[in-house]
Amino acid sequence: NPDRKNQNIAPTKKKKIHKKKKIHKLLLLGAGQSGKSTLSKHMQYLKGDGFTRAEKYDLIPTIRSNTVSYMQTLYMETINCADEKKNLQIPKELKNAFEGIERDEENLFNLSEDLAHKIAELWECDDIQDTYRRRSEFQLDDSAEYFIEKVETLASSKYFPSDDDIIRNRVQTVGIIHSNVKFTVQETEFEMIDVGGQQSERRKWGIAYSNISAVVFVCALSGYDSTMMEDEKTNRLKDSLELFSTVANNKELKDKPIILFLNKYDLFERKVREERIPITVCTLCRDYIGPPDDPKDSVGYIEKLFRGRVGEERELFVHRTVAIDKENVLMVFRSVKQSVLQGVLKLAGLIPI
Repeated sequence: NPDRKNQNIAPTKKKKIHKKKKIHKLLLLGAGQSGKSTLSKHMQYLKGDGFTRAEKYDLIPTIRSNTVSYMQTLYMETINCADEKKNLQIPKELKNAFEGIERDEENLFNLSEDLAHKIAELWECDDIQDTYRRRSEFQLDDSAEYFIEKVETLASSKYFPSDDDIIRNRVQTVGIIHSNVKFTVQETEFEMIDVGGQQSERRKWGIAYSNISAVVFVCALSGYDSTMMEDEKTNRLKDSLELFSTVANNKELKDKPIILFLNKYDLFERKVREERIPITVCTLCRDYIGPPDDPKDSVGYIEKLFRGRVGEERELFVHRTVAIDKENVLMVFRSVKQSVLQGVLKLAGLIPI
């Protein structure tokens, strides 16, 4: 029977079952200016969708305004802290550089080419450089030097931000940010949730504790000699350690893996080795007896302080990071995947057993 024959040879249609991959959520926690938002932006660039031209264009006014603000801070700090017996060596034509400078309706400074030229000249002044060297005594963003040194480029009508500019540019995180930074590390998909680290924002953290796979806590190593922006009496490292202790011992997070990023290691190394600022300037580290100019021994001591805040039965995964260095960030996340996720974190459901 021809019909039966055709039926016998007719291809059998099989339904394809597409198993949706689980997206593992990493909750980014840490104090303000720890670099966690920079880390998130880097992963967006390296493993996510990257930065669109529109996103870069929209940040031009903020980058320019921040740069004006950096030099204004340095200039005012120089003037206010000048010894009456010392004559400042700032040229007269530069002393009024910031007179009449006002923020616009968006609360941003305008960066004209004339102002950019004055900022570049001010940066070369010895008095400004002396002030910059004692920047731990006041509030100045870590990226100030980077942007001030290219200020005349920033003021050009042809200026368009590089990826590095976007990553280094500081925009304060407010509230809970579902940043939608999704990326894949060796076939495992992640999404980062960034939250504001300022003291006023921390009470909102509990909202983000549910349905996460792991906590990534970011500490700025370079803050050991600085005070917080919101509270200029509290040491940044001390605040970070106390905050970490609160997170590590939170009942809602007791079964969640904790990954500690000791961030801004490059700035920390520069302070300890080149600027000769020992970690013993921080009261938490006064018992440190290692070489004062050895960054490796110094960071080892700080790492022990953090390990001492978690229970003996709970494993803590520590990585030293430079959030502005794409190669370092990529290497660290590969390490997180390989050394952490493939082993212990199977118990947390981050990867298939």
